[in-house]
Amino acid sequence: MAICSLSVSLSIAWWVRPFLAAMVVLDRVVHFGDVAQDRIAAIVVLGVKVK
Repeated sequence: MAICSLSVSLSIAWWVRPFLAAMVVLDRVVHFGDVAQDRIAAIVVLGVKVK
């Protein structure tokens, strides 16, 4: 049971890690540019990628 939950948590961590990295990168980009424009662009880009 413990091994199963551990493997599940590891797979979730491996799956979420790129999203966390992308959030950090987007946060850095937002601070460099105009916040509103960058957030809108990021939302549009993420929306396009999701579709």
